[in-house]
Amino acid sequence: MPRISKPFDYEPVTPSGRNRSGEAETSFAGPAAEADGKETWVAEVQPSAERDTRVKAVTQGWKIRRGHGLSYLGLLLFTIILYFRPQEYYPSLAAVPIAFLAAVITLLAFVPTQFALEGNLTSRPREVNLILLLSVTALLSVPLAISRDDALKTLWDPFLKAVIVFIVIVNVVRTERRLKGMFYLAIAVTCFLSIGALNDYRLGNLTVEGYRIKGNISGGMFEGTNELGIHLVTMFPLLLALGFGARNIFGKLFYWAISLLALATIVITFSRGGFIGLVAVVATLAWKLRRRKRALVVLSVVLGTLMFALLTPGSYWIRVLSIFDPSLDAFGSSSVRSELLTQSFMVALRHPL
Repeated sequence: MPRISKPFDYEPVTPSGRNRSGEAETSFAGPAAEADGKETWVAEVQPSAERDTRVKAVTQGWKIRRGHGLSYLGLLLFTIILYFRPQEYYPSLAAVPIAFLAAVITLLAFVPTQFALEGNLTSRPREVNLILLLSVTALLSVPLAISRDDALKTLWDPFLKAVIVFIVIVNVVRTERRLKGMFYLAIAVTCFLSIGALNDYRLGNLTVEGYRIKGNISGGMFEGTNELGIHLVTMFPLLLALGFGARNIFGKLFYWAISLLALATIVITFSRGGFIGLVAVVATLAWKLRRRKRALVVLSVVLGTLMFALLTPGSYWIRVLSIFDPSLDAFGSSSVRSELLTQSFMVALRHPL
């Protein structure tokens, strides 16, 4: 075996072979002990075709992950517009479909880039296959709908719009840095919504049913108080997890403080769906974390539940109990939703296809 004066930064390989010209091709795996105790770098044989394939795969993977830079910027811009709705603060923008324009720009950047990177319109992980199958099912149901006009309208908005955005996210957000960018944007809107809602509650601006806040973004994704509650419930476990994953105490305190801010805002929305979602979130987190520190998880859940019960206003619990007793709902929305749910079951049974 030849002696090498200095190690090379090559990945170790185990198979051996010869290149296309028939000559042995070497790569350098690591030091081997000799009788005199000195290290010798041993050359091993590596097939040229296999090495080229591996290098090509690594390079292609790097290009795919780092590609879609313009698409990612367009996705961020589109999401910012959906979240913050600048047309509500600047009436001059109301006549301009800025969200639609941002979506078109994102797609114009995404489609050719995706074809250049992978030669197709989308990668096909299981989640994409399932949502495409669901889309085909929804499309086939339109001719059988009682109202085809309503079915087409619902199929396009919001269903297919959400599917398109989902596919763009799957293909564009492929690095941890990009994923964190989306997280930070969602956290920013969470803080904005929570601070505004708590301030309205403090000032007595209870414009929904006389005891619920409306929020400082009242359209689009947060058209109603319940939508606000569901968004906060979605963010609550994410904030807790980011706190657990933070490397220093300041990061942990930062994320956990925002999670408490979101929790307080969930309460003042008086959203029954938000409460049910919160219970599901806490139960899921406790189930996931039980294997590591079961005693700590049980103690945290018990103390957290007691603190939550003691600090929330009595009117909140009346609202929650109206889930089981509709007579406690002064505005009758519980009864209306129960009747609508029953009617939907009857329609589905009469028209199963």
